[in-house]
Amino acid sequence: MKPALHVLKPGLMTTVQDLGRAGWISGALDPIALRVANLLVGNDPGAGGLEADGVRMSFVGAAATVEILPDASARSGTRIETMRSVVLKRGEVVCIGSLAGGPTLYVGVDARPDHAAEF
Repeated sequence: MKPALHVLKPGLMTTVQDLGRAGWISGALDPIALRVANLLVGNDPGAGGLEADGVRMSFVGAAATVEILPDASARSGTRIETMRSVVLKRGEVVCIGSLAGGPTLYVGVDARPDHAAEF
C-alpha cells in the first residue's frame, strides 16, 4: 500500500507531534489544540500513521488560510475554516498559509485504517 498523505512543501517548523512522554520535555506546544484536532477526526490523542484512499483532516490552533486544491498544479481551490474537519480524496492538496494569532496550527489526520472505506 502507498501512503495517502504526502507533505509537498513543509514549513520551517513543520513537525509531527504527540502529547509527549512523562518526565521528558517533549510533545505538542499546545496539547489542548492537538487533542481537539484529533477529536475532530475521531483519533485517540496520541494517534499517528495513515494508509487510505481518502482522509479526514482537521485544522486547529492559530488562524491560517487553509485551502483545498483539486491537485498539485491548481492555483486555487476551496477555502475552509479552522476548528473543523474535512474529508480529502486522493490527489487533493492542502495549502496552509501563514499563521496569525498563535504560534502553532495542528493538523489532525484520521489514523484509523478501518475508516478508509467511510470516505
